[in-house]
Amino acid sequence: MNRSQPKKLQQQQPKQIKKVATKKVTKRKLSTKVTKKVSKVSTPLFSAPMKLTGSSTPSIAASKLTSPFTTKRRFFSALNTPGNIFYTKEHEYIRFDTETTATVGISDHAQELLGEVVYVELPSVGTSADKGSSFASIESVKASNDVYAPVSLKVLQANEELGANPGMVNSDPEGSGWFVKVEVADVSQFESLMKPNDYKAYLETQDH
Repeated sequence: MNRSQPKKLQQQQPKQIKKVATKKVTKRKLSTKVTKKVSKVSTPLFSAPMKLTGSSTPSIAASKLTSPFTTKRRFFSALNTPGNIFYTKEHEYIRFDTETTATVGISDHAQELLGEVVYVELPSVGTSADKGSSFASIESVKASNDVYAPVSLKVLQANEELGANPGMVNSDPEGSGWFVKVEVADVSQFESLMKPNDYKAYLETQDH
């Protein structure tokens, strides 16, 4: 038994090696097949983002146009257009002359409430005033009133003609009867002011 046993082992051993080798080959074939499948699947996945990137460019540009920051910047840019006029609830007006300078006075409705204007006290050039603070005064046959800054401003010029002819405030309040030319400090403060149509609607709600 001891002599014959090695021969059997010698005969069986090559078969086992062959089987193992076959298994290894099989594993290699399977791994090759898996690799091919993965490569086939991965190709469209890689190409898809390339297409999406190209198509997403316009949408990104469109989102920039409608972003809150851009919209707000356009809104303020539209405000400071020469000729644009705004009103306060206290009946002052401010009209842009350039993108950074404006004219301030009282509205036609205000002069009607005051009656005949007899005196106007204006600030000197270089005077600064915060929004809502008194910067001038006006007297009429009825009363004396303060004039408030529609926005934060710096006086560049005062209408000296009103000293000799204050009646211009009655005859042409939003024209030759202006009070001061100013530099606008903060355009964003115009958000709280009223455009002509809004001011007209506001007047209709007031008791006179």
